[in-house]
Amino acid sequence: MKEWWYSRTRRERLMLVIMMAVVIPVLGWLLVVTPLVNAKEEAHADYLLALDRHVRVEALANPAPVMGEGIAIPLTEYLDTQASQRGFSLTVNTLDAPGQARIAIAQANGQALLDWLSELEAVGLVLSNVQIAPGEAGGVSMSATILEPTT
Repeated sequence: MKEWWYSRTRRERLMLVIMMAVVIPVLGWLLVVTPLVNAKEEAHADYLLALDRHVRVEALANPAPVMGEGIAIPLTEYLDTQASQRGFSLTVNTLDAPGQARIAIAQANGQALLDWLSELEAVGLVLSNVQIAPGEAGGVSMSATILEPTT
């Protein structure tokens, strides 16, 4: 190898050194960094899928109560309890008027969130001003106004 190296002209050796200075980082990026980044993204997607499954199982294990005459506890407390049971963290949960609450969730799995909103409607709550926007890491953010039904 040493003989081969010294049999090259000075210009060829310089070009080979420059080529290696470019090729080695590119190969390092392609063979090490890219697979690690892809594995991290895949693991995060698997985590979100597992979290979604967990939320669904929890929802099946703890079904929402059927609304009859109304909710026995304050609306904001009910929404907070229901959200936490499904793995959501309410960033806003305020009572705007009697029987009317404003909620917001900063980050959630889209399908699990839609399932929860459907469950709220199924127990008789009225959703209005629902705004769902793309969030980080494939999730969504949501804000809505929830109204207790008037009887």
